[in-house]
Amino acid sequence: MEADDCITPQRVVSLLNELCGDDTILACDASFSCGWAGSFFDVYGARRTILPRGAGGLGYGLPAGIGAAAARPGNKVVVLTGDGGLNYCLGEMAVLHEQNMDVKVVVLNNSILGWIKWYEAAMWDGRFTEVDTETIDYAAVARGLNCKGISIRDPRTLREELKTALELEGPVVIDITTAETEACKFTDDPKAVAYIRESAEQKKRK
Repeated sequence: MEADDCITPQRVVSLLNELCGDDTILACDASFSCGWAGSFFDVYGARRTILPRGAGGLGYGLPAGIGAAAARPGNKVVVLTGDGGLNYCLGEMAVLHEQNMDVKVVVLNNSILGWIKWYEAAMWDGRFTEVDTETIDYAAVARGLNCKGISIRDPRTLREELKTALELEGPVVIDITTAETEACKFTDDPKAVAYIRESAEQKKRK
């Protein structure tokens, strides 16, 4: 499932499904994070997933995870977010440390605003407007806010590194570099794919 020698979000969420216990609460940000979770994460009971489809914008995931951890202190909480969504609420990492919350923040870091870029590719014939973002080291940001920060870049060691990070105690930010050429199937039309791949190749050549 790897694309362009990078980790795919499908594989990340499939591994979360495998590695997280039945009592884990998954809180998702808006955009593709919800699509990946809805497609690849199994729900074993009520009040185990928080998906803001139609009811929340970018930046929802981490605050939702903090709320879940406060309401259910005995449960492990995993936040699934993209880099675009996390940028809205980076400062909330300080709350994780202050309250010593057992929250794992998994960042699908592809350096784009995924949903918006795919929409523009499909609807605007590949004319992109401010959807490519700077690559941020969220593990370093987390450490600066007194949380643990883990970076995962290699698809060959993804499972082992993700498992180790999820088993750490306290708040952890897991920054995973993912392929921007992947999109949820309901937006994955051939025209959009061609524009996205062309854009990714152009960035590689710079």
